[in-house]
Amino acid sequence: GAVANRVALEACVQARNEGRDLAQEGNSILRQASKWSPELAAACEVWKEIRFDLKPVWIQMRKKKEIIRRLL
Repeated sequence: GAVANRVALEACVQARNEGRDLAQEGNSILRQASKWSPELAAACEVWKEIRFDLKPVWIQMRKKKEIIRRLL
C-alpha cells in the first residue's frame, strides 16, 4: 500500500508540474505509472476504475454551509 501510494502521488505531482489536467487525465496518468511499479499495478487491479470524483465533497460542503447559515 505505501509504495503504491507514494508512486501514485509522485506521478500526479509530476503530471501537475508538467501542466497536465489531473481531473481529465488522472486515470491515464496512474495507469501509465503502474507500468513501472508492480505495487501500483496491483493496487490498480484491486480498485479497477480509478476516479477523481470531487463533486460530492463540494456538494456536501455547500450543504453544511447552508445548514450553518440557517442555524445562525
